[in-house]
Amino acid sequence: MLVRRLPPLLPVLYAGFLSFGASAQDGSLIDGSFTRGKGPFWETGKVSITKSEGELCATVAKGGAKPWDAQIGTGSLRLAGGKGYLLSARITGTAGAALLLRVQGEDEPYAAHLSRQVRLPLADDLLSVRFTSENDEPSSLIFQLGGAAEDFRLCLDDVSLRRFDWRDPFGF
Repeated sequence: MLVRRLPPLLPVLYAGFLSFGASAQDGSLIDGSFTRGKGPFWETGKVSITKSEGELCATVAKGGAKPWDAQIGTGSLRLAGGKGYLLSARITGTAGAALLLRVQGEDEPYAAHLSRQVRLPLADDLLSVRFTSENDEPSSLIFQLGGAAEDFRLCLDDVSLRRFDWRDPFGF
């Protein structure tokens, strides 16, 4: 029997298409394509965000002692404990810029479902990460940007967080 393998990018593209109009009820982000401005995303610290050509762009000032001293994020995500998720996003920005990507609980102790160091540029500007939710607590997706030695720019688009079924070969 001949089994055809799909290119690895296909599930990511599929997840991106499914994110439009999705609700936070299934762990999906609302308007991760930023068609209505910055939507539910917020910023803290030395971060200034704007919508530019359909992307959410941030100018991040240097400084801060900790990654969480400057952040972009969105909250009120309802993830199911023990379930798999696929986070994908198109991320562009200043070459060499680093960030800490986290999906974490909204309240102390801020338990991390996902914590990943990311350095720009990304291959094809695409980030795709699978993880398992640790619990059912309300969660946030946070891009921690603090501690940079120089000012930098970061742009996000097509942000999607979808349930991922580890048993399905296509993941959905």
